[in-house]
Amino acid sequence: MGTSDAEVLALDRIAALGWSATESVRLGGWLLRASRGFTGRANSVLPLGGPGQPVDDAIAYCARWYADRGLPLKFQVPLLSDDAPDTRLGEHGLAVVDVVRVLVCDVADLVADRGGPEVRVRPEPTAQWLAGYHDRGGDLPPHAVEVAPSARGADSAYLQVAVENTAGAGRYAALGFAEHHRYQYRVAVQP
Repeated sequence: MGTSDAEVLALDRIAALGWSATESVRLGGWLLRASRGFTGRANSVLPLGGPGQPVDDAIAYCARWYADRGLPLKFQVPLLSDDAPDTRLGEHGLAVVDVVRVLVCDVADLVADRGGPEVRVRPEPTAQWLAGYHDRGGDLPPHAVEVAPSARGADSAYLQVAVENTAGAGRYAALGFAEHHRYQYRVAVQP
């Protein structure tokens, strides 16, 4: 059984809140985000619905908005069963540059003893996922998840990992994460 388009868009809305941009503006159902170029998630258009105007006009508006900030036009496109929006962006010269897996797991699975990372919950100000590097093939395993009491009560967790990062995806699978959906970045190709 696959993930519905509604579930994909709902999780992408939540993820956008988790990695918010320093500047954002809405254009209908599109969220334009800018953060001085650091990360694709905070420097791209996230189309979560229609733009509320003709797509050609909306893309032109987005191109100007990003140009005014010295950033390339980039879209973070959820891969849905209806691929018309993604196809339309391709027709406008936006090329696929990266594909990302969105993984989810039940918190109970994440906390369960798997002989792996320690999971601690402490009454500190924010939630954090801590990791430590060790020289075993370039691993960066998570060591602790800390969640403030006001943020507790979640029943699932998510993370995003590049498709080419198969080692990371394997480690996350061992923790109980499974693929929920994918999204891809489309960037304007310079003539």
